[in-house]
Amino acid sequence: MIGISLLGSEDRLVRLRLSTRGEFFGIDALIRRWRRLGMATALQDSRVGRIEPRVFVTEVCVLPWESFSGLIDTLIKPVLKISLQRAMFLVENLSDRLALALWEYASGFDIRRSKGLLPAALTHDELAAMVGASRPRVSLELKRLERRGFLVRSGKQIRVQEKPLRAYLEHRYGFVF
Repeated sequence: MIGISLLGSEDRLVRLRLSTRGEFFGIDALIRRWRRLGMATALQDSRVGRIEPRVFVTEVCVLPWESFSGLIDTLIKPVLKISLQRAMFLVENLSDRLALALWEYASGFDIRRSKGLLPAALTHDELAAMVGASRPRVSLELKRLERRGFLVRSGKQIRVQEKPLRAYLEHRYGFVF
């Protein structure tokens, strides 16, 4: 039996699943340019093997690598990204959950085009629902993130400061989604 866990900052772990005899794990290896964040641990005497992603796709699944990779990048990567972000919320503190949520919005196409200005509909209540906290706690954390230079307020809207937030997340996690 193999336990698949997500390692967050400060060595916090959350078990995502258990793989038993005959099951595959490590599916994220099939996604190009994807940094693995999971950790596999043998929970009992186990025998595991490693199959290179290209060999798995072309020899086991009998599919063309480029077509498969394009499909994975288009369909699976966005779903995996959301699942992974939500799993991170289980192991991270509120400040980092909020920073990750802001980054998720700030990296969207329309937001990049508007230079980090988040939609007015993204209220403190909405952010609180996204990160699993109360509105007053989210408001407090937003003030702290503002003091750290990760955002500025523009009227009733928030403008994410992409470079400092990116630098923080890359330093903290070694990646950004």
